[in-house]
Parts: sequence; C-alpha cells; structure tokens
Amino acid sequence: MYKFRKTSFQIILAVIIISSIVFVIPNIPNSYAHAFVTKSDPAQSQSLATQPSKVDVYFSDPIDIRYSQLKVLDSNAKEIQEKDQHYINNDQSTLSVSLPPGLKDGIYTITTKVLDQTDGHVTEDAIVFAIGQAVPQNLSSLTTSNIYQEVSIPEAIARFPALIGQVIVVGISFATLWLWEPISRIPWLGNSLTETRTRIDASMLKLAVIGSIIILSSGFAMIAVQAYSINAGILDAISTKFGSIWIIRMIASFILFGLSFAMYHKIKKSNTIPPKFHVLGLFGIGLVVLATTSLISHGAATGKILPLILDFIHSVVASLWIGGIIYIAFIFMPKIKQLVDQNISVSVLSILIPRFSTITITILGAIAITGPFLLYSLENNLALTLASTYGKILIVKLSLAASMIAIGAYNQMIIHKQAFNTTTILISKNKTAERNYESKTILSKFSKTTRIESIIGIALIASVAVLVDSGIPSSEFQNQLQSIQEQNIFALATPDNTIYNNALTETKFVENGSRIVLTINPFSTGNNDFKISFLDSNKNPIDMKSVQLRLTQTDKGIGPITIDAQQVSTGIFSANTAFGFPGHWNVRIEGIQNKENSLNLVTSYDDLLVKPKLGSLTVNIKEFKMLENNSLPFYPVYDNSRNVVWVGDSAIKSGRIFEFDLNSTKFIEHKIDGINIVSAIALDSANNVWYTDPISKSLGNYNPNDDSNHIYKIPTQGIISGITIDNSKNIWLIDAASNEVLKFDPIVKNFTLINLGNGSQPLGITIDKSSGLIWIAEGIGKIVSIDPSNYKINEYAPTKNNVTLATPTGIISDPITGNIYVSEHDGYAVSVFNPLLKTFKKITLDSHGLPLGMVFDNYHNLWIAQHTLDKIAVVDPRTGQFHEFNIPSSNSFVQWITTDSQGDIIMAEQRANALGIISTSVNPALTQDNSQAINLPAGIPRLGFSYADVVAPSMAGLLIIVAFFYSKSVTDLKNSIRQVKKNTD
Repeated sequence: MYKFRKTSFQIILAVIIISSIVFVIPNIPNSYAHAFVTKSDPAQSQSLATQPSKVDVYFSDPIDIRYSQLKVLDSNAKEIQEKDQHYINNDQSTLSVSLPPGLKDGIYTITTKVLDQTDGHVTEDAIVFAIGQAVPQNLSSLTTSNIYQEVSIPEAIARFPALIGQVIVVGISFATLWLWEPISRIPWLGNSLTETRTRIDASMLKLAVIGSIIILSSGFAMIAVQAYSINAGILDAISTKFGSIWIIRMIASFILFGLSFAMYHKIKKSNTIPPKFHVLGLFGIGLVVLATTSLISHGAATGKILPLILDFIHSVVASLWIGGIIYIAFIFMPKIKQLVDQNISVSVLSILIPRFSTITITILGAIAITGPFLLYSLENNLALTLASTYGKILIVKLSLAASMIAIGAYNQMIIHKQAFNTTTILISKNKTAERNYESKTILSKFSKTTRIESIIGIALIASVAVLVDSGIPSSEFQNQLQSIQEQNIFALATPDNTIYNNALTETKFVENGSRIVLTINPFSTGNNDFKISFLDSNKNPIDMKSVQLRLTQTDKGIGPITIDAQQVSTGIFSANTAFGFPGHWNVRIEGIQNKENSLNLVTSYDDLLVKPKLGSLTVNIKEFKMLENNSLPFYPVYDNSRNVVWVGDSAIKSGRIFEFDLNSTKFIEHKIDGINIVSAIALDSANNVWYTDPISKSLGNYNPNDDSNHIYKIPTQGIISGITIDNSKNIWLIDAASNEVLKFDPIVKNFTLINLGNGSQPLGITIDKSSGLIWIAEGIGKIVSIDPSNYKINEYAPTKNNVTLATPTGIISDPITGNIYVSEHDGYAVSVFNPLLKTFKKITLDSHGLPLGMVFDNYHNLWIAQHTLDKIAVVDPRTGQFHEFNIPSSNSFVQWITTDSQGDIIMAEQRANALGIISTSVNPALTQDNSQAINLPAGIPRLGFSYADVVAPSMAGLLIIVAFFYSKSVTDLKNSIRQVKKNTD
C-alpha cells in the first residue's frame, strides 16, 4: 500500500511537470501588477509639427476613471487640458482628454495618476512631448517611472499583518488536522496525550482568535490606506473593484473570528478536544480569506484564471508551511516539553518530524512548480528581474526560504535521528537519568530550531508583503525600454548659450567615508550637464560599473525621471538632461560598484531649487490707476488672508490707505482721521495694518474688519523711514534724523528707544524671522543687527578691497539662505552680507538707477525698485546676473515693491498714480546639445541565457531533491510509527 502511494505521487508529480512545460508556459499571459503606461499618443519624447487635438494614454491594467487623473501641463506647469476625461472606446485600460486649439510651440508634459482596478494600487507617470520644435537626434533620453510601482510602503505596512494573520489561521488549523492523525492511531500514545492535546488545542484556538483579530484590523487599515491613496473617503474606496473584494474578505474575516472565538470559548468551558469538522471549517474559511488576497494580487492583474490559480496555490502552500512551523514552535512544543514522561515526549517528536516533513516536502514541490510559473507569468525576462526592485526583494524572499529549508533539513536529518535512537533505547527500558537528560536536550534543540525557523518565516512574510505591493520588473523599466526604440529623443532647455561659472556643486558622504560629488551646470530650467564623481575616503576615484539618476519635481509631484549616466573615466560619470519645470527638485543618485559584493553607493540631493535663467523670463506688466489722480501710492504690502494689497497715500494731507483687491482689481479708499500721510506699512499676525505718518509723528493701527483706528504719538522728532514687526508682535521703527531705533509694545503701549550713535542715519529696517534679529541699513555705509531679547547691537561694514556700502537704504533678509541683502542707493548696486562668514559681496546694477525696495519672487530671484528709471531690475542671487524690464508708464518713480502668493511682483508707481503688477512666465525651447544615446537601461545585465535556460534545469534538480526527501520522510514516518507501537508502557 505504501509503495502504491509513493508510486502514485511520483506519477502525478511527473504528469504535472510535463503538462506544465508543454501546455502551461506557452499560454501564460503577461501580468503587470499596477497600471503603468504602455504607450501614449503623443509618445514619450515625440516632436510634433502641429498641435494634437487630444492626448491618449494606454495602461497595462484596467483603471478606475473615477479616481484617476490625466493632465497636460505647459512649460509653466499650467493645466491646459479640457475637462472631458474619458475612456477610449470604453476600453477601461485607457484614458483620453481633449486639448484646446491654439497651443503655442514649446514643451508639454502629460501626467497621469491612476487607480488600478484589480490590485488597488495608485501609480503616477510623466510623459513629455514637443510642439513646433525640431527634436535633434542622439540626445540623452528622458524617461519616467512610476512613483508608487516599485514599493508602496503604506500598503505593504497595512497588508503585512493580514498576511501574518491568515498564515496563522490556515497554518495552525491544518497542522492540527495533519499532525495529530498518526499519533491518534497509536492507542497508548493518543490516550496518554488526551489532556495535553486539549491544552494544545485551546492554545491553537486562542492563537486563531488573535490571528482573526489581526486580519480584521489589517482589513480596516487596508481600506483606509486605499482611501488615502485615491484621496477619497472610505465609502468611495469601498465602491471600487478593490473595495468589492475587500467586502468579501471582511465578511469572511468576521465569520472566521466568530467561529474561532466560539470554538475557543467552548473548549475552555468543556475541556474537550474540538470536533474535527469545526477545525475543517476554520481551515476552509481561512482559505476563503487567502483567496481574496489572490484576487488583489499580481496574478489577478492579468484578468486570466491561470495566474490567479497559481498565486492562490502558492499562497496556500506557503501558509501551510510557515503556519505549521508557528504551530509547532509556539503551541505544540511548549506543551510537549512539559510532559514528565520522556518516553511520551520523544516518541511524539520521532513521529512529528517526519509527519510534518512529508507535507513540507510536498509544499516545496508545489512551490518549485508554481513559483517559477508564476514569476514567468509576471516577467519572463531574467535580466530585468535581476536588475529590478522586484527581483531584489524576490532574492531576499528566496534567501529566507532557503534558510528555513536548511533548518528543516537539519531537523529531519539530525534531530529526528537522535529522537528515533532515543526512542529505541527507551523501549529497551534503559531509562536512566542520562537518557532523560538526552531526551530533554533533543526536545530543547528542536524547540529552538523551530522557533528560529518560525521567526525567519515571519520575516519571509514581510518580504512577501513588500513584494505584493511592488511593481514587477517590466513596469519599472517599461519607459526606458520604450525610449530605446524611439527615434526622436529630446531634452528640454531654454534659449541661452551662456554657461555660468558658479554651477551647483554639492558633496554627499556615503558608505565608509566615501563621497559623491554632484555638479549641475548651469543649474536652471532646461538642459543641464550633470557630472557625478565617486571618491573614497582618500579622495581617490572609486571604480563604478554604472550610475543612474532619478529626478523628481516635488512641487508638482512629477517623476521620478530616470537617466542613465555615461562613464567619462574611472569614478566619473556624466549625463545631459533637463529640468522641465522651475521649483523644488530631488536628485537621487545610485551607483553600482565593479567590485564584487560591494554595496551600491546611493544618496539624494533634496530640495534643490531650480529656476529659469533670467534671459528666458518673459514679463507681463499690468497697471491699475488709483481712484484719484492726486494720490501718490508709496509703500505696498500684500495681505494674504484677504488677497489684497494695502498701499499708503503719500500725498500731503491725504490721510488715507488704499485697499486693492487682486480678485476684482478694484481700489477701496480708507479715510483715517488725524493722519496727514501714510508712508511705511506692515501687517501684524492678526492682519491689522500698522502704518507711520512721518509728518504728524504718529504710529497708527488700523483694523479693516471694523474700521477702527488707534494712533500713538512717536516720541522722537525725526523722520520715520521704516517699519517691521518682530516675532513677539512688537513694532520696530527707525528715525533717520535722530539716529534712533524705536520698539513699540502694543500690549503695554509704550516705546523703547535704542540709540545707534551719532551720524548712523538708519534708512532701512527688516527682520530675519528665523533668528529673530532686527537688521538695519545705516546711511553711513554700515548695517546693524539688534537682538530684541537684550538689545545687543552688532555693526558690520566691508573691510576688504576698498569695498564700501554707498548709502545703504533698502534691506531684506533671505528666508532661504539667511543672507542679508542691502540696496546701495548711491552705489547702483546690491550688496549681500553673509551673517555666518561676516563677508560682503557686491552685485552691480544699472549705473543710472537708484536701487531702493527689494523683494524675492517664487523663483528666489531678487527684484529691485530703481526709482529714477522707468525700469525694474531682477537679480539671480546665485549667479549675480541681472536683467531689467521696462515699466510702461513714464516717470513712474517706483520706490517700494512687494509680492503676492502667486509670485507676482506688485510695485507702487508713486508719480504715475498706479499700482503695477508684474507676472512672469518661462519661454521654453529645445537645445542642440550633443549627448550619447543610451542603448540599454543601466543596471540591466546582458545575460547569455534565457529564463527558461535557468529555470528548467533548476526545477528538475529541485524536484529530484524533493522526491528524495519525500521518500525519506515517508520511510522515517513509517519506521517511527512502528517503533513507537512497540512501546506498550
């Protein structure tokens, strides 16, 4: 009978292998696991002579249009698509939007954020194309990859407990059914273990209850993460296809919890072994939960039944294996070790090991078949698999599985032999203390090895959780492979042939004191040269095999854009590609070393502010006339809470403040009694307007909400020329004539005077919000800092190369670098003071203007009012380059400027009786840089063999090993049962 069973198993196994090779492999469909872009129209890198009427994008999997977005952005990152997003011919794996007519020539970006109907993953892509631009040949490729397709950490964290819970429930319920069967057929042994088995079953059901609770809790976490991913509510997430499977899963999970809890309550009350069909019910419902996992898996993404079945079988056998180990390690063995009679405990162990090995070996045989087939259905390109994130995680998973197999082999080959020999000695009645000690040692060894094996199994489940939520290899490299086939490869750039000397250079330290030095030139929107140098701790070049860059635009959430760098020399690589949009970018660099077993060198350069070159800026200036021609707008301040601009009227005896609504572009006059003119203005944290009247020597506080106004007499008799508010809401003023700085406390309503010394002439004041220091420009050629906490004064002036500050007037703090910018009214320049190094640097402007007020825009360019010219200047602080733009009105006399939330510059044209608003945009174009074409994505090895060449012999070899150990396990089990039956003690 045994020989017939063995022969039947071998025949069935052989039939499965042969039929799989002949029929299954050729018919396995591709699976992409997460929806990523397979093609688009316009295509990646395509150059069009005329604009398209629409944009079509095709995805690898069906997507849910309700929670998916297809946008088209121009070079200023402005959305231009029509609001008619739809499927193409009702094909749910596509998206399309129409484009408005009259698009200008330039660069356009297609961005997608889609929800995969099958597995519920959200992925993003970016595709760039050109209109009316000649796309040169052999430029470096610009490729994109999905943001979420490689590893979705939140989803992996949410699903990991679910995998643990279902492995526990399925594994321990099956182990209960499987392991006790041969023991119960030996009367003396089964009767001796009745009480122990009751305690073991109680612990098993307690763990089943815990596993069920874990599954339920993880289910709620999964749907919450899903709702967050699609930026919707829980009910919206449930309404998706993923949500439908989730409902089935949660129903099964509640049933599982109810059944396990009822069984546990009953066994605790009755102290009897639970009926076999109850345990079978627990096992069956656990399989239903496992099935729902497969329904949202990579295999389900194909839409075909075969990969789904393979995934389910793979999950079941893995659960039986790992769950069985957990059962033995944490439920079975602790109770068996408590037995006083070593004859019983060692006898059980001699049967337990081969009994569990028979199912374990069978499981490995199933994994040996389903695993390679399932991977083949996901990706049959071995090179891509080895190079991908998915492949790296798979290697970790297989390494953990190999460790478990090694421990299992040790238990079967060594521990079982020791247990069997000890059983033989015990049967011969040689029950000495030494033999009892030996029995305890064997039990202790097996208990430790199974605990270690179970911990490794839990780590293996963690790798599975990450693997399930990772994109497959073809998705990771899809766009690189597609771009290789494109004939027209492009790069973005701006029309400026100047290469600045002060390109960005930044060093990051990595492993063992090594460093990666990145240089980007000219570090602006458009085409850039990237140079990457890898140096060891002694600054010697490191021999690198390949280098890859990933660029992500964090403001718009576009990218990552993947670029493969080309080797220039040992340890030095270069790439030529583009920053498509201004704003904040992250650049991630990963280098693979030539030295074997060496770690990849990886670092990120975060929050890089990329902005357009000044020569590529175009401006649009709109002027809005004041209500009355006799008004003289002087000092504009932007109010973000109301989206208005407050500006004082410097006309004598006007006594008013104007409110300019940026939405309606209308002025509102606010008349203030007791005031002559309004000059400097500041807003406090409550958005009340503080202003100065230098003629009546007054400080005013106007509340726009109720039109209330409070006036405070200024104790000095000079001219108040500046105002700022510190972090403690105190008002700071400067009096140029009396050389005084005044601090007004709005709570106690008193002034504190700080004297700067004779002849200091304070003309400008500002605050560094980060440090809290008050900075003042002194007309005598110095700048001063005041610490508000103790009124400590520090004075600075240039000391090298005969550089002086010629009438410093305006002053502003750089919120990014902390540098202090000072406009030199008579020096026709702006000087930059570094508070850390205590150094000055001068930026020379037009020699006919008198620079005064300054402000930073969203690109971190410095705009400067030049009030004797009908021009406004803009400076790039990083390069020192400046550009001027003409103000439409003549004799505009602009002294002070501000900026709004959109980054537009607002200037008070004092003599033109108007407010001017300057909006900027970028004029993109393509450059004719010569770069090397990339033949293959970096990191993908060129293998001289195929997937089938490796897998076929590996499967055959593994199945031979499986057959051997299966035969040994059956033989060992038969011998152990025969040996234990001899003991009637």
